[in-house]
Amino acid sequence: MEASGGYERDWAKVLRNAEIEVRIVDPKRVRSFAQSAGRLAKNDTIDAEMIAWFAETFDEARGQAYDETREQLHQMVNARQALKGMQAKLESQGEHGLPAAVQRMHARILKTITVELVKFEAAIAAMIQATPRFYRTRRDHRKRSRNRPHHLCCADCRHAGAGPSQQ
Repeated sequence: MEASGGYERDWAKVLRNAEIEVRIVDPKRVRSFAQSAGRLAKNDTIDAEMIAWFAETFDEARGQAYDETREQLHQMVNARQALKGMQAKLESQGEHGLPAAVQRMHARILKTITVELVKFEAAIAAMIQATPRFYRTRRDHRKRSRNRPHHLCCADCRHAGAGPSQQ
C-alpha cells in the first residue's frame, strides 16, 4: 500500500496482526514507476495495479521486517518536527507588531512548547540509547556523516533531527 500521511498505519497493523505481509511504499516512487511504464492515467484501479507491480518489481523491502520500535521512533520524530514548526511559526509572528495581549499569549505558548520539546527530546534520546541498533556514538556517527550536523539517530534509523536540537 502507499504511504498516505500516516493513515495507512492502522490498516497495516491490522493486516500484520492477521499475518498478511504488508509493504508501505513511497507514492512518488510508484508514480514515477507508472510514468516510466507509460501509465499516465490515475484512478484507484490503475493505482492498485501500479502499486502491486511496483512491489513485485522492486523486491528490496520484502526482507525488511516490520519494526514497531522504529515506527514509534519515526512517529516521535515527526511529532518533534511538528512542534519545532509551531515554535518557528510563533517566533516569526512575534517579529511583527502584534498587540500586547497576543504577544503575551505567544510567549506562554512558546514557553510551553520549549518545555515540552526538552521532555520530548529526552524521551527520543532515551529510546535511541535503549535500542542498540539505533544508537551510535558521536564519533562513529561523525565518521559516517562526513561533516553533516550530528543527530543521535543514525543511518540505521534514517530519521534526521531525532536528537536534541542543535540550536
